[in-house]
Amino acid sequence: MRNIWVCVSVALYLAKRGGVLLSGALWSSGFRPLYLLAALYGALLMVIALMVFSGGLALPSSLPFFLWHGHELLFGFAVAIASGFILTALPSWAGSEEIKGGRLKWIVLLWLAGRLLFWFSPSMGVTAVVDSLYFVVLIVLIAPGLARVGNKRYLLLFPILLLFLSTNIWFYVGVLDGRADIAQQALRGSVYTLMILFSFVAGLLTPIFTHTHLQSDSWPESEIFIPAIEILAVISVVLFGFTGLFYAGTTISAGAALFAFLVHSVRMMRWRGWSVRGDSLLKVMHIAYIGFLLTFVARGAGDLSGKPDADLAIHLFTLGAFGLMKMSLMTRIAFKHTGREINPPQLIEIGFWMMAIAALMRLLAGLYLYKEILLFASGLLWSLCWLFYLYSFWKILIGPNLPQSN
Repeated sequence: MRNIWVCVSVALYLAKRGGVLLSGALWSSGFRPLYLLAALYGALLMVIALMVFSGGLALPSSLPFFLWHGHELLFGFAVAIASGFILTALPSWAGSEEIKGGRLKWIVLLWLAGRLLFWFSPSMGVTAVVDSLYFVVLIVLIAPGLARVGNKRYLLLFPILLLFLSTNIWFYVGVLDGRADIAQQALRGSVYTLMILFSFVAGLLTPIFTHTHLQSDSWPESEIFIPAIEILAVISVVLFGFTGLFYAGTTISAGAALFAFLVHSVRMMRWRGWSVRGDSLLKVMHIAYIGFLLTFVARGAGDLSGKPDADLAIHLFTLGAFGLMKMSLMTRIAFKHTGREINPPQLIEIGFWMMAIAALMRLLAGLYLYKEILLFASGLLWSLCWLFYLYSFWKILIGPNLPQSN
């Protein structure tokens, strides 16, 4: 019990002192602390994973490596990025007050406490409560603003966050029951939830940014979104996830993958990504969406070949599609929401290439081509990408907005 309170106390100290030791600006918007922590934690997790993989380090947790690795990359790293985006975007969507200051510190505190407890607490039950409480608090804090959103499509965030909460609880139920298979299934469920969120965010922002960039009279604003396609896009990813969980390796699963590929291909073709010139962040968003399409292809091909490998498609999505899309958006947000001109540094441009190469290496490793070498190289490149982001933006994330900021 003493270890539990030590972890919580450390998290509380870090959250409280962060505003003093760093800057009050850090707590002025959700993306600032959460993007900072996500980039740092993502790089740290992968370095530790590589050390464990090479036999140079033992995990502080009693969990099997694949459960520890999967949970923290999803519920630690990816959720921090997603939360930072939602907290930052919601005020402009709903016209609501931004969650900042003390309320933001409590969100960060819960995230930190969940991570520390997951690493060091001997009580997985207490860890489960604290880690899941993060989603409860997040939902309660954003609910009033989200309920006032004029565009009802944003209400999709409610079931998405509830799915994250449910899969996290599902994971801990499996762990506490000694059922690694249940815990692994929960992690896959969280990946499919992340794919629904990806489809929502990327499918909303990529065409909007592209339309603004192209300024084409032949593509009126009223035709950016076709409701039938947008509804099918959500349904197809839900079916993809459901069949992946309960009909893996069957023709049903392959059919769902094909359906999702066709729907999202039609959706993407309407965005005219081939016409984008000069905006590297926007190009990366389109490339990331191609990675999303390839995720459907990878799983469908595996199902039809009789050698299904869910992890192959999952890593293609998490390392490639999600990683590229989020690094692009995190770069754009860090500039725009601090009053700066959007001008990504060369190190970030290099990071995009490295992340794409890391995803390709992980794909080849999944096909058992130079597996150990490619796994190590892929993880190293991916980790460096987030260190590049951290190096490029840490001063911006903890510093004040420029005067021209809205």
